[in-house]
Amino acid sequence: RKPLGGEIGLGVQCVNGSGVPSAPTAAPLMSIYTEGGTLVLEKRIPPQDKANATGWFSYTQPLNSSFSVGRHYVRYEWVVSATTYTTEHDVFEVIAGGNDDGTFLSAYFLDRPEGSDWMFGQTSQGEVTANRGPRV
Repeated sequence: RKPLGGEIGLGVQCVNGSGVPSAPTAAPLMSIYTEGGTLVLEKRIPPQDKANATGWFSYTQPLNSSFSVGRHYVRYEWVVSATTYTTEHDVFEVIAGGNDDGTFLSAYFLDRPEGSDWMFGQTSQGEVTANRGPRV
């Protein structure tokens, strides 16, 4: 369960028909669907050299404005030796609250003597904000 603006770690271990970890022909295709079956996102995910694990792919997906509150299902598809394999083992829920610009990772308050105070911050989506005024 993550709020809008957060991030979710997703990954898949690619295997062949015998269940042995295998390197696919191309990066696996990750498809994320809503509970109602609407496609939210589709992308190829990068390999991760997790202790030299063969066929391990993962990605940290930002929960931006493409996502809505509710359950989401993740389907992975990859090809090993001209055979296509799929799995649907990741489920996550986006909960109410949060902001699709991301959550603040850092903030700095600059107190100005003339009353025009500034608040600087950076969100998890990489946006840097600068806000000012008497009621920051």
